[in-house]
This record gives sequence, structure tokens and C-alpha cells, in this order.
Amino acid sequence: MSIDGIEERERQLKVLLKELGNEISLQLPSNYGEDRRRRVQKSRQKLDQAESLLREMQLDVRVAPKGIQHQLFSRVTQYKADVASLRHQLAGERDQLLKKTATLQRASQSLHRAQHVTAETDEIADNIVLDLGQQRATLVRARDRVAGIETEMERTKSLLRTIACKAIENRIILITVIVIELVLLAGLAYWKFLS
Repeated sequence: MSIDGIEERERQLKVLLKELGNEISLQLPSNYGEDRRRRVQKSRQKLDQAESLLREMQLDVRVAPKGIQHQLFSRVTQYKADVASLRHQLAGERDQLLKKTATLQRASQSLHRAQHVTAETDEIADNIVLDLGQQRATLVRARDRVAGIETEMERTKSLLRTIACKAIENRIILITVIVIELVLLAGLAYWKFLS
């Protein structure tokens, strides 16, 4: 291959490496979610393309004239190091993306569990409110019964007092009748025995 072909591949590789450097260091950190995943995938494809250009350049350097072969070989070695560095950075971005995805999944699961607990708590709260309502109704009925019983007890006390007063009256009347009868009998006996 001619020197011009090698230089054209080198120019393509430089452009590709510059694009990759910008994407990995500047664009990827500012993207999130699906957009970031797509950019990582696109960057990986560009890295594969860069490695393919490097392999072609290595083949071209082997058939290049001996005078410039060493110089071209050192440039290819430098490009290899650049590609390896970019691949390492991209792997770091991919690892971060995987960690963030895992964190999001854990957060999503935690949120799902929290929603489930909240739903259970709401159900328990509804049941407690229903039970409290029933207990309140029971207490109101019991209070009304107690109030009714107190009224009946007051009426019963009043009736018992009335009965007690009537019993005392009846005893007084009975004693009075007995005393009158005794006085009459005594008066009759006195009158009969003395007359």
C-alpha cells in the first residue's frame, strides 16, 4: 500500500479517536437512561471500527518502505494505546451504567415494596377505622342503655319510697284501728261488767 493510503487511514483514525474521546469524556456523563445506553453502544461500535483501521494500518506498515516503517510502527503503537485507553474509559462508563441500572432496579423494587406495604397499611387502617366505628356504635348503645337503666332505677327508687311510705301509713292505720278496737273492747267490757 502507498504512503497516501496509510495517511488516509491515519486521518480517519484520528477523526474517529477524537470523536470517541469527546463522546466518552464529554457527552456520555451528561446523558442518562436509554440515551446513555445507546451512546455507549455507538461508542463501542466506533471503537471496533478504530481497531479495524488499526489492524489495516499494521498490515500496511509491514509492507511500507523500510525507511519509514519504524516511524509508522511507533505511531500505530501510540494509536493502539489510545484505543486501549478509550476502551478502558468506555468499560468504566459501561460499568457505571450497569451499577446505576442495578441501583435503579433496587430502588424500583424498594419502591414497589413500599407501595405494597402502604397498600397493606391502608387496608389495615381501613379495617381499624371500621372496627372503631363498630365499637363506637356499641359504646353509644351501651351508654343509652345505661342512661335508660339509670332512669328506670330512679323510677324504681321513687316507687319503692312510695311503697315504703304506704306501708308505714298502713301500719299506722292498722295500729290506730287496733288501738281503737282495744279501747272499744275495753270500754264495752267495762260497760258490760260494770253495768
